[in-house]
Amino acid sequence: MAPDPRTRDLVVRAIDGDARAFESLCELFAKSILFEAHRYVRNPSDADDAAQEAVIAMHASIRNLRDPDAFRPWLYRLVKYCCLKHVHRLRSQKGGDEAADIDDYAESLPDEARDGNPQELLLEGERVEIVRRLVEQLCEKQREALILYYYENMSYREIASALRCTTSTVSTNIMKAKRNIARRLAAMDAEEGVGEEPAGRSAFGW
Repeated sequence: MAPDPRTRDLVVRAIDGDARAFESLCELFAKSILFEAHRYVRNPSDADDAAQEAVIAMHASIRNLRDPDAFRPWLYRLVKYCCLKHVHRLRSQKGGDEAADIDDYAESLPDEARDGNPQELLLEGERVEIVRRLVEQLCEKQREALILYYYENMSYREIASALRCTTSTVSTNIMKAKRNIARRLAAMDAEEGVGEEPAGRSAFGW
């Protein structure tokens, strides 16, 4: 999925050194940058610092971006790299892991995914919290693909570019992630005596 015309125009202008266009891009993607920072850095203040470092790195390297249509996957990789680098520095300074870990999804994931999509995670109350915890427990490949698809609204092609894999791998990881979550929810329901889902359907209707 190519960026919308306005975003693409901002990217092209930022690549050419337009300061105002770059500022507009920062404002447009501020939420995404902060979201990724809080995924990797537990302390909110440190996460904000990591996000700022990512913006600085973005400013320093955006002129090297050859394809404006690849901006979102490029930005994701850049932010992830900056956050992991920040985490490593914190661990080195503090001699431990307490400042570095994947942040709690209960604080960072939105309450809604894609409006109107029957596969979105639109569950209420405790169920939402449970799903978020289960997402956190997924293996990294499945978790990354699922979050980029539902939270960042990236296409399979963009996710493949961001994670450096094929679109079929993205599709497989998302499918496995949803099945794993549905399977664990069904097991939890069985333990609590909740009625089983009809054969062939998960708790999400997948």
